[in-house]
Amino acid sequence: MEQVGGTNKTLVIQKIGSILDYVSRNGPVSSVSKMAAELEIPRGTLHRLLNDLGSEQFLNRNESGYEVGWRVLSLAAHALSDRDIVQLARPFVQLLSAQTGLNTSVYVRVEECRMCVHRVEGVSILRPTVKVGELLPLHAGASGRILTAWLADAEREELLRLSRERFPDVSSKQDPSWWMTVREQGWILSVGERDPELAALAAPLFDVSGAVVASLSVSGSTFQFSKQDTTYIAKMVTECARKISLQRR
Repeated sequence: MEQVGGTNKTLVIQKIGSILDYVSRNGPVSSVSKMAAELEIPRGTLHRLLNDLGSEQFLNRNESGYEVGWRVLSLAAHALSDRDIVQLARPFVQLLSAQTGLNTSVYVRVEECRMCVHRVEGVSILRPTVKVGELLPLHAGASGRILTAWLADAEREELLRLSRERFPDVSSKQDPSWWMTVREQGWILSVGERDPELAALAAPLFDVSGAVVASLSVSGSTFQFSKQDTTYIAKMVTECARKISLQRR
């Protein structure tokens, strides 16, 4: 989309919001003139924004007119799913953080990224490195591995390829059969991938069909992990993840 700044950027966002709302309520929309009149947006501006939204797949244009695109539907689905996950996971995340002293987070997959949707900070001298809503690489880190390990081979490899393209500065070394190990043991430990001073351990959250819908992870400094029994932490995380998964059934 076109780059704008300041007040103009706010006005463009308002127009985009109006367009998406209009199409979602009236779609398929075949008359651009009628839309322009009702939204009070100049036709030239509206055509440009419609083209931009179409190219970014927020809108889809077919023979019937403009309809809501798959990216809007995907975001809506994530929002509803994420809210459910956060509500169910909140007390477990709080308890797990208190028991381990580690940062405890819930991640979901958003296209070729992973996003933190809930987090409780543990006891650490390091400043927080992850914010709720932040998009992170899918190809690096414990949660990224969890969110892709149970996918079909072709889908997993394509998502990891896209993630590497999107985050070229983040490298990751892994055994070719890492996903088999993750499936077998039900958790994975990542040390120093995004940050040499940090480590994380994650386990999957499943839905009723057995699909992975989120990742539960604990993270902290490599020093914190070196002072604790990794197997014991893994047992705590996987048991907590199991209880959250059961709540979704």
